Amino acid sequence: MSSRKKKGRRGPNVSAVKKGAKEQSRRGGGGGWYYDRPDNVEEFEFTTDTARIDIIPFEVTDKTHDAVREGRCAVGDLWYKRTIWIHRSVGAEGRGYCCPTTIGNKCPVCEEHKRLQNDKDADESVVKALKRKQRELFFVRDLGTKGDEIQISLLDMSFHTFGRLLAKEINESDDDNVANFANIEDGLTLKVRTSEESIGDSTFIEADRIDFIEREDQYEEEVLDLVCDPSDIIKVPTYKELEAAFYESSSSEEEEEDESEEEDEEPFVKDDPEEDEEEDPDDEVAWKQGDRVVVDIEGEDYAGEITKVKEDTAMVTFDDGDDDEIDLDELRAEDAEEDDEPEEDPDEEEWEDEEDDEPEVETKKKKTRKRRT
Repeated sequence: MSSRKKKGRRGPNVSAVKKGAKEQSRRGGGGGWYYDRPDNVEEFEFTTDTARIDIIPFEVTDKTHDAVREGRCAVGDLWYKRTIWIHRSVGAEGRGYCCPTTIGNKCPVCEEHKRLQNDKDADESVVKALKRKQRELFFVRDLGTKGDEIQISLLDMSFHTFGRLLAKEINESDDDNVANFANIEDGLTLKVRTSEESIGDSTFIEADRIDFIEREDQYEEEVLDLVCDPSDIIKVPTYKELEAAFYESSSSEEEEEDESEEEDEEPFVKDDPEEDEEEDPDDEVAWKQGDRVVVDIEGEDYAGEITKVKEDTAMVTFDDGDDDEIDLDELRAEDAEEDDEPEEDPDEEEWEDEEDDEPEVETKKKKTRKRRT
């Protein structure tokens, strides 16, 4: 599966793993419909029992990998996970899709979500339904499986039910070797305790404790041939493909409407995904320096002011004095803020109840909420 060009690398860069864990501890976000699992790889799912797993790193081969785009590693380096974003219930058929922002492209669903966030008259349930969900893919070896042959499995979890805790443990550990857990020659086994949780009528498995223990057996470099860059297996639609599904008519009556009227109603019809958004007359006003914004971080709202706007991100100075670079699609106008109800979805980025019992993470922003009226 792997076409490794560089020898001698045994695991992800430790300092990059630590940096990523700190960033994730302050941020908040499966199924086969958004990836094609390799034939030699099984599906791994946690049960309510304690599991022991080794996370197997892979060589990054795609420049669209999130860790490459965020500067945590380079093509040719080893890394341990792939972050993906998904949309559920898109279009009249209610299908799920991998969000194009997963590979750094524009997304018509995210654009509409952002537009509705700034519309005070928008249906809040629609706004929440359009919000992208964060998941993570890992290649793991389940040590609870008998046999001498190494069987690789794919772990696909919501960031909020596994990755958040993993980032927290790395971030808070005093042992520098913890961040080296995915090294093939001197890495660590993860002992993961899980429990069944529920939100509304939904139940799901969530990791509630992760211990890093010495491995009984380490790995040879050949284990890297059993895995691949998950970027190679995810199924990401083009802007036009997702746009066509998203704006698909939900009834025959809508399909029979006048063609020119339909074009007027569709705000994001583009021939080129890379087309300048300002050329679309129905698109929202671009963010600019000085705009007051609100950012959702770990389910809490933080207010601040834009100090610089880049192509896909903006520098924001928060009211507590911290500065951070935020994706444009995560910003919303301060005066458009609405009260949020708990989302009945373990992938959603609003988990206030559980976080009250967790210790403060070093890099978490001091809570600064705008008073709602």
